[in-house]
Amino acid sequence: MKILKKAQNQWIKQAMKMWLDDIREMPSDFDIWVKTVEEAKSILETESIDFISFDNDLGLEKEGRHLADWIEEKAFNHELGRLKWQIHSGNPVGAKAIHQAMQNAEKFWNAEMMALKQVENQDELV
Repeated sequence: MKILKKAQNQWIKQAMKMWLDDIREMPSDFDIWVKTVEEAKSILETESIDFISFDNDLGLEKEGRHLADWIEEKAFNHELGRLKWQIHSGNPVGAKAIHQAMQNAEKFWNAEMMALKQVENQDELV
């Protein structure tokens, strides 16, 4: 966890960038390097992650597309906040599957934002 600063006697967490890849070295502008889907899930559930870069082929374990499917499900169920994302996989079939799942997650996050704005607008009218 990166600590940004202390404000009003509380530590503020800075959102971090996650690199999912079992082989390629993590670029210096990323904060967390994970090599498995299970490790990524655990960190996404406990840390403040705002960006993820996906590889698909992760050796013998689950693939990056499995994590994207999990994120899509969590977004649908309102259990995971919006993430920015990119795909650095060289596997075109895997990259397409990740892209589709993350596009669906984007739709769910956008729908959630619209619903929240409608509630806020209704509250202002009361």
